[in-house]
Order: sequence, then structure tokens, then C-alpha cells
Amino acid sequence: SVSGFGWSRALQFHAQHAAAVHRAILSSGRLTSDPGSATIFYIPAFPGLLVERWIDTNEPDALNCIASLWHNLPEDVFLRNAGYDHFMVAGTAHPYSICGSMECDVTAYHPFAGNVAILAGGVRELGTVDVA
Repeated sequence: SVSGFGWSRALQFHAQHAAAVHRAILSSGRLTSDPGSATIFYIPAFPGLLVERWIDTNEPDALNCIASLWHNLPEDVFLRNAGYDHFMVAGTAHPYSICGSMECDVTAYHPFAGNVAILAGGVRELGTVDVA
């Protein structure tokens, strides 16, 4: 274990991994602006980081941002397959079970949020998660 590796450093790595995967998706050359020709939809949002912001500050703006995320998704695309054809990036940590309160459960903000796939990954050079 790295000396001084605390939660704030873990959160920093989570954000760096998520940003790296986000950039890779955006630069993939596989994006289309026509929803009719797409087979999967990337939601460029990081609710796990917003929940962490709320835990650290207790300010409701982070939770309001999560609610806005689900509210502002184009319904004709998102509801077409109940969100099963959508995905988010989570970096090195899964964004759905950070704490036990309802505010931390990002699936509580929309009935189909639990159907969205989570791509958890990152970049080796940024470090890896310890798994026991």
C-alpha cells in the first residue's frame, strides 16, 4: 500500500480514470450525431463523483445535478429501450453504492437508471485498484 493513500487520493484517481476513458470515447471516431444510426449511447456524466461532492460538502447542488442529468436525457432516445442501450463511465469505482443513504443511490433518480450499463475502467499508468 502507498503511504498516505487516503480517500481523497482514491477519489482523485477515480476522476482521472473516468476522464481518461471519457477522452478515449470522444476521440474514438465512432460517434454519430444521428440517434437513429447509433446502437449504444454514451452518457457523459459522472454521478459517483457528484455523490462524493455531496458527501464532502452537504451542498444540494451536486444532487440537483444528478436529478438534472436524468431529467434532461432525450426521452425519445432514452425511453426507447428503457435505458438498456446507454452507458456511463465510472473510472475505478462503481458509482451506485458509495454510501447507504437514498441520496447516494443514483438509480433512485429515474426508474430506468438501473438499466444503464457502467463501464468501469481506466489507464494503467494512473494506477490500479487493490482487489483482495
